[in-house]
Amino acid sequence: MTTPDASDDLELEHVLEDLLPRLDDDVLKVEGWLNENFGGRVRLLGDGKPIHPTMFPSYLGVKGWYDPDKRPRLEVQIRRYIGEPTKVGLVPPNSLVVVAEWAGAIVSYGQGTAEPFKRWSVERKSYEAHRPPLPPSSERDRRRDLFMAWAASHVALNGLPGRQTAEDLWADLSNISKKKQQWCPARSLGIEMLAPFVQAYKAGLKD
Repeated sequence: MTTPDASDDLELEHVLEDLLPRLDDDVLKVEGWLNENFGGRVRLLGDGKPIHPTMFPSYLGVKGWYDPDKRPRLEVQIRRYIGEPTKVGLVPPNSLVVVAEWAGAIVSYGQGTAEPFKRWSVERKSYEAHRPPLPPSSERDRRRDLFMAWAASHVALNGLPGRQTAEDLWADLSNISKKKQQWCPARSLGIEMLAPFVQAYKAGLKD
């Protein structure tokens, strides 16, 4: 369910974390689901602008893999030039400028610039309307419960950091998690989870 202050788009990390428990915790199934649905029902955004579904799978695609430490990863790959025949390999990095500019023109968002897309994200509305259902119980629920318990313990000991916002609390916990190798959600999901807790904590201080 979307909260009133939720953003209109989701980071790829957020989508990956949300899809894993829905697809047997298999990053390759996530890859397949996104490649299929970006071609029609779910909108991929480049710098906040929708990518036309006909770009999939010939020109753009999603790639999922596991890091050496078994962490699942996800990225958008540019596969070939507009108008050129299919190639086995990916487009070289120095070609991304050309492809991104042409891709922008194809979806009617050409701005006369040679800058590649800096940020890929997913439209929240179309994603949440078509994502697979969750199983009755999942590892995701357990991880979220542990994260919120950790956040509450951290704030009880240290108070709210910085500007006393959910974003600053997430940033603090994210930095700690990298050192302790402890699970921490992606930025947009983390802020969404922490916002009600931060609001309640600050209200309690006023009582």
